[in-house]
Amino acid sequence: MTFSYLSGSKGASAQYTYNTKNDHVHQFVVVLAVLLIVFLAVVGFLGQLHAQLSYEPPKVSAAAILPVLTPEYTPQPEPSIIRAALIQPKIEQWVSGQQNSTWSVYFKEVGSSDVAGVSQDQTFQAASLYKLYTLPLLHAQYSFSSWQGVNVADKTMQECVFIMISRSDNPCGEALVSALNPNAIHRANSSIYKNTSFLRNDYFVTTAHDTGSLLENVYTQEAYSDSRAMLLEALGTPKSREGIRSGCDGCEVFNKTGEYGNVLHDAAIIKKNGKTYVLAVLSENGTWQQVTDLTQVITDKL
Repeated sequence: MTFSYLSGSKGASAQYTYNTKNDHVHQFVVVLAVLLIVFLAVVGFLGQLHAQLSYEPPKVSAAAILPVLTPEYTPQPEPSIIRAALIQPKIEQWVSGQQNSTWSVYFKEVGSSDVAGVSQDQTFQAASLYKLYTLPLLHAQYSFSSWQGVNVADKTMQECVFIMISRSDNPCGEALVSALNPNAIHRANSSIYKNTSFLRNDYFVTTAHDTGSLLENVYTQEAYSDSRAMLLEALGTPKSREGIRSGCDGCEVFNKTGEYGNVLHDAAIIKKNGKTYVLAVLSENGTWQQVTDLTQVITDKL
């Protein structure tokens, strides 16, 4: 829309023209700009609102929030060390209280290196413990599967070994020593059981240490894997006189006893509360009741 009017002085005239169409366009642009600004402000506000409503704080574990409390670490000795340390003074005290008798004691948890005992390497007449020392050479010369086909003292070798250990049969023990030869038995044992001897003419000698070690080897070494079940059955047979078995409450005992003149011995593999031990007690002028009493002192807290 266009309009004009006259203006002037002294009768002169001037004409001004104004275009209303351009004014409307200007107003439209201004309004559009304002609306755009408002729109952007609203969009920004809504974006911030959405971000606040959807915000999830990062997950933090309790361990990351709470202070870490690390107790002071104190190295603990192996259980076998604890047992040996606790049992050692008990054995010493018990032995010191025995009158008119001599004692050698060896106690060890199978698989450990810690030993409790007294006079462990003192030699004694072996009595019937010598029968155990035929086993290393016997296993070296004969496979277990062949024992049924070899005769010793009118019995098979397997039968002879079983009764020699289970009831300390002397004819079988003597026949096996003769068949294997005492010198050969000594050589087979000397590198491992250093204080055991089959060379004396009057009797064989051994120690508590050697006897306990032999029983542990029978229980653990591969050389005895085929015969182990039979040997443990023989050792587990109750004996005519008992010391360790009578004194070990709640134990499974596999033992060999020996008694001759004034010597009295008992050596055993002991199972109690899921663990396995060896105990060898050798004595001169001792009694079975004393062996029972000593066993109770040693095994009561196992």
